Order: sequence, then C-alpha cells, then structure tokens
Amino acid sequence: PPDKPRTAASSHAGDVVHRQVGAGVMAAVRAVARAGAATTFMTWIAGLGAVLARAGGQPEVVIGTPVSSRTPEVEGLFGFITNTLALRVAVSRTAGFADVLAGVKERVVRAYAHADVPFELVVTSLDLARDLDRSPVFQVMLAHSDATLAEAARFSGLDLAPMSIGTSTAKFELLLTVKERV
Repeated sequence: PPDKPRTAASSHAGDVVHRQVGAGVMAAVRAVARAGAATTFMTWIAGLGAVLARAGGQPEVVIGTPVSSRTPEVEGLFGFITNTLALRVAVSRTAGFADVLAGVKERVVRAYAHADVPFELVVTSLDLARDLDRSPVFQVMLAHSDATLAEAARFSGLDLAPMSIGTSTAKFELLLTVKERV
C-alpha cells in the first residue's frame, strides 16, 4: 500500500476472490480468541487491523463492520435492518498480538453499546469532509457470520438456496467476508 499513491477518484472496480481457510487455521483462531477472552469476530478484526496497520506503516486503522440494528422500535418491521460500526485498531510497534486483541475487545464492547446510533449521525456529528467516492471514516470493512449456513432450506414447498453473486464494483477498498461454518 505505501508504494502506490491513492488515486484522486475511485474507479469502484472490484472483484471477488473466494478462499477457504482450513480447519487447523480456524482451530488456531478459536484458541487465540479463547486465550484473550475474546470472540472470533474480535480476533479477525484484530488480525486484519494488525496486518493493514503494519503493511501501511500506520499506528492505527479503522475497520467498518455491519451490525444488526433490530431495536424494539423496529421489531415489527420485516426486512434486513443493519447499521455500521467503525472500529479503531491501534497497533504500536512494540505491541504483541495479545495487546492488539485486548484493545480491539475493549473497543468492540464499547461500540456495540452504541450500535443503535445511526452511522450517518456519527459521520454528521464528526463534521468530516465528504467525498462521494469514498467512505468518510473507513475504507476497509469486515463482515462476519458465525452461524452455520445451510446449503439449502425448504419452507412450505418453497425451495431456497444460497446464490453466489459475483460483482465487478466495490464500495470499499477491501471487504473481507468471514463465514464460519461449525
């Protein structure tokens, strides 16, 4: 990243790359999470943040993540209701991964306590310069799912199956989607 200057305007050109992580790697992620009294989501955020901060020579990065936004006020509504959280990952040159994970754990807990505050309100309150080509707070997002996903489902004669959607456009410079299947 540091050897390539950012373009003035984003092309929004993107691609999807699928990779499967082996059972040994997932067991190691779970072990690191347990050792730090954290979740695997927190461990993925800490790992991605540490890699990006060190690769970019930055002391911190901000990673966005979608969260369910089902509050009692909207419980009766049908549909996918989400909000976005911005999580800061601080990585000092001397910090070990356990320190990075501990900081992420603290920030995630605090962020989730305010998950019902609309992201747009946060951006407006910060009075950041807006650019229609880029998100004003973060350019990297991590979407995490730890639920076992069925390959197909059947409801009252209706067959449902996951659909793979390829895309050639990108909203962020990097979107990492982690789907943990137990």
